Amino acid sequence: MPFLKRIPKKKAINAYENMKETSKLNDLKMKKNIFFLLFLGMGLLACHTKETKENTDPNALSSSLVNIPATASGDTTQKKMPKIIFDADTFHFGKINQGDQVTHEFGFSNKGNAPLLISAAEASCGCTVAEYPEKPIAPGGAGRIKVIFNSTGKSGIQHKTVTIISNTMPASKILSFTGEVVKK
Repeated sequence: MPFLKRIPKKKAINAYENMKETSKLNDLKMKKNIFFLLFLGMGLLACHTKETKENTDPNALSSSLVNIPATASGDTTQKKMPKIIFDADTFHFGKINQGDQVTHEFGFSNKGNAPLLISAAEASCGCTVAEYPEKPIAPGGAGRIKVIFNSTGKSGIQHKTVTIISNTMPASKILSFTGEVVKK
């Protein structure tokens, strides 16, 4: 077979080694590309934010209206500020039967010299609901926060809180109520 030339063994081994090296480099490049694409994909997923539906209620307070005076500079010496003063910040409802509801209204007044805006009333438990005035309370004005506790599924001594968030300094105030739920 004259048309087939015999390749020297050394050249064949060198060609095989070069081919192995090239294959290793290609594998390494492919692994780098796959890792880069996975990393990029994770970054894109992490940056994805769910759009929220804008509140279309014309009577709702805009969160931009609630000016929390704790500024970035830390200046809390503003002259015109509301000041929320509660008649009482605790309530003891005594003993009630399991399944009963207790309603209590915490009275408050604005002793400051700027309108008081309450932006939230956050209960410590799903068994408690708080209702608060959504309109500003003028200086010297008063209001009430209604708290409803549902004792269904509860027993024993209960201690619940409602955190009031407003444009006062400090920006939060905790109201609490306690009592005992007895099984029927």
